Amino acid sequence: MKRLIALVAVIALAAGMATAAPSFYGSNGLFRTISAQNAGPMNFGIGVHGIVYGYMNDSSATSWKTLYYNATIPIEGYFAINDMFELSVAPAYYMQHYKATILGHDYTSDLNGLTDTRAGLKFSYKLSDAFIGGVYAGYNIPTISDTLNPYAHVTDFKHNGALDARLLADYKFGDGCLNLN
Repeated sequence: MKRLIALVAVIALAAGMATAAPSFYGSNGLFRTISAQNAGPMNFGIGVHGIVYGYMNDSSATSWKTLYYNATIPIEGYFAINDMFELSVAPAYYMQHYKATILGHDYTSDLNGLTDTRAGLKFSYKLSDAFIGGVYAGYNIPTISDTLNPYAHVTDFKHNGALDARLLADYKFGDGCLNLN
């Protein structure tokens, strides 16, 4: 019985965190989708996502051996000022390790540091009981300090930032909601 109660509590906490956690871009929503709904006046959310992948070829390979992994950890958060406006921010930390042995020569690369930080503002408006519309504008602020920028040594790549603007629409049906970006 104690295990059942603990299991129900863990599922309830996971479901609550999944619906309250910000999206990859900082605003509330699902992973890379921004919800048109507003969290309500003076509400906020803080979350962390992790994207990790790796590759290692067969250890019996003689002429080409590769070990590669990549991890991105964005820390995101939003703050709803009132029923219509929401501020969001999402800095990301990037870690990459690459090691290859090609025809007896070793090549390694380690890139670690902060990548662009997304700062955004969302405007939401309730059109009816089922429809919510909105507009999102975000700006990717380039990493300022070269000591934190993993691409500082690359001379042919200079990032000046990027603007992201989206029209948002949510359609609510029962307990479900369809987010359109």
